[in-house]
Amino acid sequence: MSDSDSTTIQNDLEYFRRELQSVTKNKRLGALFNYAAKQIAITSFENRIVYAKPNTLNQLDLWDVQNSKLVYCFTDAHRKRICSITATADMNYILSGSEDNTIAVWSLTQRGLLHRFLNAHTSAINSLAAPMTNSKFVVSAAWDKSIAIWDLQEKKLTHRFEAAHSDDIWTIAI
Repeated sequence: MSDSDSTTIQNDLEYFRRELQSVTKNKRLGALFNYAAKQIAITSFENRIVYAKPNTLNQLDLWDVQNSKLVYCFTDAHRKRICSITATADMNYILSGSEDNTIAVWSLTQRGLLHRFLNAHTSAINSLAAPMTNSKFVVSAAWDKSIAIWDLQEKKLTHRFEAAHSDDIWTIAI
């Protein structure tokens, strides 16, 4: 890591820490999401926030909102820009989708990569959604106009809806 990367990370950490303190003090979660939305991808669960930003490190940062602290950095997340992040209902996994056409499954307990769905789509994965009542599945949507359902326990594709739309799919919700 270069000195400029270290300086950029320190500046980002300080800015984000100040924003978290402001949010905690003023209960303005919207302001934090506005900042983080500029950083490409974000998800929240319990008192934690995970966000990705377009930097050369290509990492996911896990923040504790109550204590305004960076808990962990998942580094080398993808080869290209991260477009979407979601968390499973049991709060044990974070999933990230990328322009490298892969979906990464991150374990919060093991603090590392659990599995990577290679060639999950033929183009950028713009959206991921996990059911709020079931941690077994995740749904992905991409610019290739398809929607896919993934079994996280079996680590396999369950079903793909090819040409689900006539244009790129930007977002999906369950």
